[in-house]
Amino acid sequence: MKLCDAGFGLPSWHEVLPSLPVSLERSKNVVPACFAARPLPHVMRVLLSSSIGQVGTVAIGRPTTTARLMPGHRVTPQSAGVLASASMKRWLYALGVTLPVCPTTPQPAADATVQCRVEFERASYAAAEQSCADAFAVSGERSVGALAAKASYLSGNKAAVAAWLPKLGPSQEAGEVLALLGTIARDAGDHSDAITQWERGKQHLTDAEDWGKASKLGTWIGKEYWKRAEFSLALSSFQDAAALADRGRDTGPRFAAYGFLSDFLFELGAVRWAETWHARAIALPELNASRQRSIALRTGTLAWSAGRVNVAKAAYEEALAGYLAADDLDNVRVLHLNLAEVAAEMGRNDAAVTHLAQANAIREQLDDVSAPPNRFVTASEQYYGSLVALASGDAARALELLGHPDPEAPTDWQWQLELQRGKALLQLRRVAEAQTALRRATKVIETLRRAAGGLRIRDRVARRRREPFELLLGIHSRNADASEAVWDYERARSRAFLDAVLGRNDRIETAEAFNAQLDGGASVARALNERALATRGETTGPSLRPNNGAVVAWFSGEAATYALVFDGTAWRIESLDVASSDLRALVDEIVVRLDEGSELELPSSISSIFEGIPAGMPLAIVADGALVDIPFAAARIQGIPLGERNPMRRMISLFEAASDEAGVSAPRVPRVVLSDPEGDLPGAQREGQYLAREQGFEVVSGSVATVKRATAASAAGLLHIAAHVGLDKQGAYVALSDGRLHAFDLSAWTQAPVTVILASCASARGDDSDTWGSLPAAFLAAGSRQVLATLWSVQDDDAHELVRLFYAHGGAERPVAGLQSAQRQLRERGWSARRWAAYVVFGASDPALHATHERKPE
Repeated sequence: MKLCDAGFGLPSWHEVLPSLPVSLERSKNVVPACFAARPLPHVMRVLLSSSIGQVGTVAIGRPTTTARLMPGHRVTPQSAGVLASASMKRWLYALGVTLPVCPTTPQPAADATVQCRVEFERASYAAAEQSCADAFAVSGERSVGALAAKASYLSGNKAAVAAWLPKLGPSQEAGEVLALLGTIARDAGDHSDAITQWERGKQHLTDAEDWGKASKLGTWIGKEYWKRAEFSLALSSFQDAAALADRGRDTGPRFAAYGFLSDFLFELGAVRWAETWHARAIALPELNASRQRSIALRTGTLAWSAGRVNVAKAAYEEALAGYLAADDLDNVRVLHLNLAEVAAEMGRNDAAVTHLAQANAIREQLDDVSAPPNRFVTASEQYYGSLVALASGDAARALELLGHPDPEAPTDWQWQLELQRGKALLQLRRVAEAQTALRRATKVIETLRRAAGGLRIRDRVARRRREPFELLLGIHSRNADASEAVWDYERARSRAFLDAVLGRNDRIETAEAFNAQLDGGASVARALNERALATRGETTGPSLRPNNGAVVAWFSGEAATYALVFDGTAWRIESLDVASSDLRALVDEIVVRLDEGSELELPSSISSIFEGIPAGMPLAIVADGALVDIPFAAARIQGIPLGERNPMRRMISLFEAASDEAGVSAPRVPRVVLSDPEGDLPGAQREGQYLAREQGFEVVSGSVATVKRATAASAAGLLHIAAHVGLDKQGAYVALSDGRLHAFDLSAWTQAPVTVILASCASARGDDSDTWGSLPAAFLAAGSRQVLATLWSVQDDDAHELVRLFYAHGGAERPVAGLQSAQRQLRERGWSARRWAAYVVFGASDPALHATHERKPE
């Protein structure tokens, strides 16, 4: 290959270029020649610096060849100008290549641009600020103006950055300047202005189709909302960032956006959705070693949150090896902390202590005494340190490590630190202080739960977030403080129905859909609990006194099961000392006996609770966990089935008891029956014909029973549904002729039938361990007063006969009394409890108050 010689004898580009990449790959001693370029659509002049600081240009043609030299560089017609490519220089220098200078006749604009870029690459930002400004004055090239603004920012002259914005007009470069202005505002503490500037910058970058940078600003905006605990806005921003990254299709921005979204959803507790986005990140192409390490770390965290301890341990160890090889001590420290928690969970306290010591040693090595404290790092070390100390039985040491509460600690750490503090204080028998700490924890959890809105809160995260409430209930139980226990119970399970109804759909694809769910959640909360919340009275505790009968509400915790009982005069709280795992086995044994035709006998610890309630008094039960499956109406109390001894119903929320108003019976018109939409339930067809003939129902059957027709029946006084119901990924549903009507869809109804009869198989079941997310919960939240449903699958003919007796005994006007009478008659006929005890009335007591309950729109 000939060398440049004062511009004479230069080979043409098509003679030299094909051999250039091959020569560079084969030898580090090749000195490639400069060559003259012919006019081509895609030409790039790459600024190169020799080892003695001389500057010249080399023209390189053919985008495909350029891509080989500079992987990832996008060559466009606009790149025909003189560009400084630091990545190209670094790449060539790494090969040991020294480049000579080609003689050129530079233009003034090119000279200024060259100087601007060289100074910027050399980090001479003050000089670059001036030379880039000069180059822009000559050339008007927007990329040079953006570089000048960046140089101003990096040189500390931040006030000069804003002056560049009007000079650049609406452009990609203006978006980059707005990104700088947002960063300046954030550093100054003006977070609202930071978000405003980043939003404007993101729009400019989106218009210019720079999807990667636009996505990056979307994640910055999401992180800012995240810090401010504005979780719905954070989710929208992260979703938008992922959508922008998808448009660009580049792995880097997509990996970053998916990762932020997964991490954010994990903090909210939406583990399944977090795992979905993590899986999308794993499936991306060209994942380098750095991203593989990140994947291993997140895999461990998600597995840990789902209770897959061994999977988490293996993933953490893989990530640890990767970060050690990369000498990334920050993440090595984090992984030692995570492995300390895993070891403590597995009962390996020695290993936990070792990992914790290694993490602390790295922290001391990395500490910068001049830097402000990193609250995330501090909070994580407090948590893991206290966890290991408590696992070792040293509560005093745990309390010492936790220090004083930090109201500015990251949100998801706050409740965990307060939970640890409460546990330590309880071990030290400082109960009043423990109660205060646990209340702080529950307050933060409620904030997170409301923010999660329609997202499913599941698995280990959900169980752990119940723990502060469980500890509070334990304190109340020991203190016999039922009043406070009632309020904590309701907060633990529902928080005004928001979790109950909106946690149905884990496939929310857009920010708009999520926000629509949040709006629905607000109206759902008011629909059921507006009156109930007014009964609470003072903010320090509930004024919850049911107006009609007795209440037994269960709370199933990890360590014990609690019963909150109102016997008609006062509340009391009892602890059964049965862990949730043991309770599940106990309930399964009870149900198996029922299947075998035996009488339902409850353990004495449970049956004794009902014995204190006077016979004949109406009884409401709020079930929880495994207790949902028990058909309490069939349980014998003092020799009499409980359903016969006490008129019985179930409630979704304790607040229903407070808002349960007695009233006069009112006509319920119209009456509509949706019968056999799929044409495979002959008993349902007979049921519809019977209701039309004997009860005056309007029959909507077969192909006419559509989702639209069911929605139109929301104004009915009584809606009877004789159809298949089931569960899918979106929750509980009714199968109609043209599709499925989900529980979540019902929450969007602005009115609902006063009474709903779901004479179908297992129509009371949700996709949780209790009745949240079930069809009865959704109808009640939409405004219905009473819902009859089933706990398990029922035979078609059995369902038809029970329904006939239910209506014959006045069930349309008084569902609780009608069901009680129908079940008594079937029991007298010799039916086993397996055939009649599945039917349960949810909601208010008899009689109904209004023909139709309407919910005002937002």
